[in-house]
Amino acid sequence: MRVTILLCSFAHLLLLATTAPVQENSTEPVCPSGCECGQRNIRCTGVDFEDILHFLLPSVRLLHLTDCDISELPVELLRNATNLEQLHLIDCGIESILLPSSGTFEGLRQLRSINLSQNELIDFAATMEAMQRIGPNVASIDLSANAIAVVNSSGDGYYSSVRTLNLSGNAIDTLLALPRSLQVVDLSQNEIANLSAVIWPPSLTHLTLRQNAISELGDDELLSLSTLLQLDASRNLITEIHANAFDHLPSLRQLDLSFNPLLKFDARFTGMRRLERLELTYTNLFYFDVDLLSAAMSLRSLNISHNRQLSSIVGQVGRSMEVFDMSHCDLRMLPDRFFVGASRLRQLLIDGNGWLCDYCVRRWHQRLPSDSFPPICVNSSGDASQETGLSTNDCLVGAYIPEGQIVRAIYSTSAVLHCNQYGQPAPSLKWFVYPASTGAPVILIGSYEPKTKKGSLAPDMDAKYDILPGGVLLIRSTSRDVVERYKCVVENEHGNSSAVIRFRLDLSSWYRLTPNPFDSVFIGSVVCGILTAFLSFIVNILWLGVRKVVLWYIHRAERTSRVRKMVEAMEKYRQKQLYNLHEKYNKRLGHIRDNYHQQVEQMRTSYTSQSERFRDYRVAQMETMNQHLDTIRDNYNQQIGRMREYGSRRSDQLWESYERQMNRIRTFSLQQRLRMMRQYKIKQRYLNKLLESLNADGNQFEMSRQDSEAVTAAMLAALDEANDLPPLGKISAHDSHMNISAASSYYSLPELFLDENGAIATVRSDSHSSSAASSSVNNTHLPPRQSGSNGEQSTSSDRSSKVTRNANIDETVEL
Repeated sequence: MRVTILLCSFAHLLLLATTAPVQENSTEPVCPSGCECGQRNIRCTGVDFEDILHFLLPSVRLLHLTDCDISELPVELLRNATNLEQLHLIDCGIESILLPSSGTFEGLRQLRSINLSQNELIDFAATMEAMQRIGPNVASIDLSANAIAVVNSSGDGYYSSVRTLNLSGNAIDTLLALPRSLQVVDLSQNEIANLSAVIWPPSLTHLTLRQNAISELGDDELLSLSTLLQLDASRNLITEIHANAFDHLPSLRQLDLSFNPLLKFDARFTGMRRLERLELTYTNLFYFDVDLLSAAMSLRSLNISHNRQLSSIVGQVGRSMEVFDMSHCDLRMLPDRFFVGASRLRQLLIDGNGWLCDYCVRRWHQRLPSDSFPPICVNSSGDASQETGLSTNDCLVGAYIPEGQIVRAIYSTSAVLHCNQYGQPAPSLKWFVYPASTGAPVILIGSYEPKTKKGSLAPDMDAKYDILPGGVLLIRSTSRDVVERYKCVVENEHGNSSAVIRFRLDLSSWYRLTPNPFDSVFIGSVVCGILTAFLSFIVNILWLGVRKVVLWYIHRAERTSRVRKMVEAMEKYRQKQLYNLHEKYNKRLGHIRDNYHQQVEQMRTSYTSQSERFRDYRVAQMETMNQHLDTIRDNYNQQIGRMREYGSRRSDQLWESYERQMNRIRTFSLQQRLRMMRQYKIKQRYLNKLLESLNADGNQFEMSRQDSEAVTAAMLAALDEANDLPPLGKISAHDSHMNISAASSYYSLPELFLDENGAIATVRSDSHSSSAASSSVNNTHLPPRQSGSNGEQSTSSDRSSKVTRNANIDETVEL
């Protein structure tokens, strides 16, 4: 029992011991995901800055945040990290630094390094001032890969502790001044083009200008750099270095000018006695004078490798040289005494050149200070080839050209011709154009003197040729004009010698398979031919399309013009026909009207004469006279009726004839329009607009039936009034001497008639009706009504005219 109690107590204590630390640690903050939180170092990636504020304790020495996404850095949040030594905020999108109010933040005095690379900072002066406020004792600042464009140090009080500044990978194009306390400055991968206005720090020891836009190094661009130890100006656009460019660099130890398009290197190293290493790889140098480095008495390493155009080296290697790399160039030979003074040379790299194996030409190799250097010529067994039977006396003067050698170069490039001269002392050299055709003159190009290391050209030869140090002939630009035979003549005190060199264009590259097809003329021609054929096909398609559209537009314009002319002709023809029909209708209507009035006048005269004849016999023969008057009246009425019927029938026939002709004209015009629409594919809307624009009053000669009936009604109105003539017996005697006057209107009947008593009475006419009749007659000469309602108006007018005419006939019969 006691054992059980003891075991239970021990288990309880063990449980308390294991759970107590868990409860105690549960109150501490948890390290965010993507962070490594330690007492001295905090490293986070992709974490917000606010999430790690709980870990910024005085014990933290390193804060490294990457991709923290904070555009404005609040410096006051770093207040608790009083012992922070390294602050790295990389790729956080920082655009500015928010400084606290003065007096509230004294800075992190233990801070030595600040890295704000890969952010979006723009203002260099404001950023440096903020860095000094954050850490007054900061020695290293990294602002690489930001957006800084102008670098100008405004004052020295803010930057007294900074020793290293990295500004690589920015967009700096204006460099004016740097903090004077700087010792190491990295300005690589910017856009700096000029260094003449820069105020360099006096204590600067390491300067990196790699991969900028510098085109030349002048005499005054590297001033006040007496403490500079290392200068890296590689991968720029430097084509020229002035002779005194390095005179103000007495402490320089390492100089790197690689990957620059240098064409010549004439800089003197008179003030660079401590220079130990010089890099000149991957340039465009044609020659190099080693004697320019004679003042650099401490030079140990010289690298001029991978200069594919370097074909001549003159001078003598210095005594301090230990490593010399001239591999992968275009060298054939070196001067005889090139390595005489190189007693410390321990490494020589000369592979990748076209060294000549002639005994007299390769004597420079025999003067190497050690036999451990690799041979330049080997036989089939791998041993160094040695020519027996030759001595120094056999190499007094001469020029060596391999038998059958033809120098070839690609079109429009530079080419060099080696004479490969040798002799003791060094012979002078002359170059000639030596034409293959007999009788052609030999043309002097120029000469070279080994003592002065300078060549002189004949007049008008500097455009095509140049003579480099060492006697190498440079053809500036190859073309068909320079494809010739060239002769070099060497001469010294022992005699002279000559050699002929043939130069041709290298056209093999035209048919060579290269990664870039346009580097091969054949493949490029095929590709260009295919592209040209395709482009010509596209151009032809476009031309056919454009031509078709233009021709369609021209044909459309011609068709439209032709249609317009045809429509104008049709309208003129229609108007002419309408005019003739209208004139003919009016003429016939005038004949009917004149005939009608003439007959009415004759009847009036006959009736009046008969009335006057029987006026005296009225009393005696009243009955007979009444019978005669009735007979005369009946005859008059019958004649009036026949005349009315005849006039109405003639007017109807005339109107029907007019209407038939009008219908024929309309049908003809409509058929012509339809045929023209089908033939020229014209829309009805366009034709309507064209007709409206051509003839807005095209129907001015058309007459409706209502107008014709109005004229006919006006002519027959007088006949209706004449039906009311009085009987002859009622004419009084006192009216026998009255004269019957003419009618007031040309279209009306007489205004006098006989009443029932036989007396002549005046016709009671309404002025309104007479004026209406006259206006209706006059309206025959007016323009017609709108054509839109001609059909309905003609139909209604026909019906109304027939009803009116029947009513008048009925009234006449009753009378």
